[in-house]
Amino acid sequence: MAQLMLGGSMARVELTVDPDNGQVVATCDEHSPFDGRLAPAGCCSWSARYDTMGDAVEYAADHADRGTQ
Repeated sequence: MAQLMLGGSMARVELTVDPDNGQVVATCDEHSPFDGRLAPAGCCSWSARYDTMGDAVEYAADHADRGTQ
């Protein structure tokens, strides 16, 4: 299965496709606390679902770049 990752200054977000409904699932894979180090997977519970890959890339990039919810 292909895996897409969005890498930003605050987090790395994994994009996968839910085979049951075709939605794109964005999940925080690594998140940087404010000291600049990446914390391990599971420390940030942010996740979102999008109808298209384009929407996922556009909106999940906010979490990757700024750590926003």
